[in-house]
Parts: sequence; structure tokens; C-alpha cells
Amino acid sequence: MSWLVMAAVGGCPWVGSDEHRARQDTLFTMADADADVDADADADVLTGTTADTSPPPCVEDAFEPNDDLATATEAMLPSTLQGILCPSPVLDTPTDVFRVTTEGATQTLQVAVQDVEKGGSCADLQLLARVTGPDLDALYTHVVSDGSSCPTLTTGRGPGVHHVVLTALGDGPQPYRLALQEQTCVDADKDGWLDAACGGEDCNDAEMTIGPGSTDVAADGLDADCDGGDELADSPLVEMGDTPVIGELDCGDPRTDDVWDGWEVFADVGQLVQIAVDNGKGQADLVAHVVDADGSSHFGWADGSGQLDDDAPCSTTPWTKGGCPARSVVTNATSGPNALTIWVSQKGGSGCIPSGYEMTVRVGSESVVPTLVIGGNDARLPWPR
Repeated sequence: MSWLVMAAVGGCPWVGSDEHRARQDTLFTMADADADVDADADADVLTGTTADTSPPPCVEDAFEPNDDLATATEAMLPSTLQGILCPSPVLDTPTDVFRVTTEGATQTLQVAVQDVEKGGSCADLQLLARVTGPDLDALYTHVVSDGSSCPTLTTGRGPGVHHVVLTALGDGPQPYRLALQEQTCVDADKDGWLDAACGGEDCNDAEMTIGPGSTDVAADGLDADCDGGDELADSPLVEMGDTPVIGELDCGDPRTDDVWDGWEVFADVGQLVQIAVDNGKGQADLVAHVVDADGSSHFGWADGSGQLDDDAPCSTTPWTKGGCPARSVVTNATSGPNALTIWVSQKGGSGCIPSGYEMTVRVGSESVVPTLVIGGNDARLPWPR
């Protein structure tokens, strides 16, 4: 192949040295030969076009740098801000951070995102919008703009400092318009938590015993602590059958990343559904989320540290060759005989490695084989958490 290289290097006597180098780059990298800055009209080697075909540069907005807590932009209420998330050679995920302070005890923060270039349709906008606490760690709420709709989210945490964090999900520039405002909410049951209907966190504002921080009795059908659903019950592991389903789990943030597998089983109303999952040598704790057939009864998170995967030595089928889960989680089906969806993931962080897993499920007294949900492999949870 050395003769071909020599021909490419030496066979361009009719162009200047700059264009000569540009055409060499095209031959070896398949890059656009007209990706220079002088807007020349010479023909492109590969396409034959006479105009520059490289995209215009992405110009950073006036808020930069505002990529983290230290450089966050202070935003007033109400305000409308226009910005752009540019692809970055330094940041894996370009991010804009805005700091917002709410003062009224009954005020919630409303965040609306629009696509600047498509007249507000969000047809091409791909970003993750989050509202977090003062240190960016506590995730209050989030929503993804995936080109299907413009995201709007509200959070009612009372007076204090919030951060609105926008993160690019697409490869190209993401121009956006961000509208921030307060709206008045209510606390009808006077338990100190604002009504979820107007952006607060109280999922039942007519009952004082239901709200964040309340004790949630597992598998009783009530979401007493308003964490998204009734808690999965911890149960001793019983013989689960010898036909596990097998999958792979990646690492990431289970709240926002594509790190979930979804499986379906069928159960009648009131039937006990028992779930056991093992990720082998993976050190990360497993989590599970179970959704009832009508989508309205979410059974919450299961902390895998003592329930799904203890990595304990045992001889329980089918985990007879090493560690296995010492406990399982159970719930009661509340609307049947339709499918329950079982979502499985593992908690990200330093102890997480991509891991294979096995899962067995028992419905009533029978061991059943779940089926993978269409589009349910390496997916994002299909509802905001």
C-alpha cells in the first residue's frame, strides 16, 4: 500500500499547500475537504460540491461557564432565559446550571423548556431537565425532552435554594428557552407537605398520615410515604424454580440513565408475586420497581443490600454454584389478570460494574418465566422518579 500513499501525497500539483493538506486529510479520515474557514468554492474531493459542507460552529451562550455548582448562573423569578448546549471536547455531557431561590412557604417552582429553533415544538430538542437541591445531589424531579414534547416540571420544597440543571443528550447543539416561575400551592391536610397536584410532594393531601417521611407498610397497597408506590416486602427466599431469565445490567444513575431491564408476568388480583434476582459477582446493590397492569400502582424501590442480592453461599435452585440472594421481594397484584412489569437495575457508583444477572419469579405457588418487555432492554424508567 506504500505506492498508494505516495501517489496521494505527491499527485496534487494544481492546488496550494493548504488545499493539498486538506485533500490528504479527506482521503485518510473521510473528513470534508472544505472544512476550513475561508469558505472557498473549490470542489470537494469526495462529494464534488463547491460550497463548504461543514456545520456552522456552535457559539456558547452568555451564561458560560455555568457547568457546575461553583459556576451556576443566578436566575430571578420569574424569568425567561435563552441558551444553547454546545458539544464539548472536555465535558462528556454538556450541562448548564441555574440557581433559583424560592421564598414563599406555599410557592412551588415551575420549569418549562422549549426548543428555540422549532417554534417551541421541541421536535429536535434532546436534553434532560432536573431540579436539585442546594448541593446538586438531591434530585427533586426530572424529565427528558426526547423530541416528542416540551418538558414542564414543578417541585414544591418550600423556601430555599434550588438548581435547575440542563444536560444535553443529543450529539449536536441543543438551543433552548428556559422559563422559570413560581406558582402558589396548598397544604390542605396541614401536614407540612404541599399537594402533589400543584407541584408539591404530598400524594394524598386529604390525609395527614400520608406524606413524605411517613411509615409505609410494605405490600399493603398504599403509598404512605409518597415515594412513588407501596414498598416491596422483604421475604425469606423459598424454592423459586429452575428456569431463571438471564440478562445484563450496565452501570449509571437508575433515576435518569438507560440502565433498566423490564420483564412482564401475569397475575390475578391478590396473587402474591415473589421476585429474586442475583447479579453474580457484581458488587452493586440491585434495585427493583414493579408496576401494576394499569400503570397507576407503583410498588417503589427495593434496597438490594438486604433483599435482592446478599451474595450469600447457598444451595438454593438455580443458584447452586456460588453466591445467591438470601432474600427476595414480594408484592400483591392489585389489578389482574393483566401483566405486571418488573423493572430491574443496579445502583451506580464506585462499586458498580456491568454484570450479568439471573431472575426467578413465583406467582402464587407456581414458578413462572417472565418475558422481556418490548423496548425494555437497557431502557430508562418510563415515568419520572
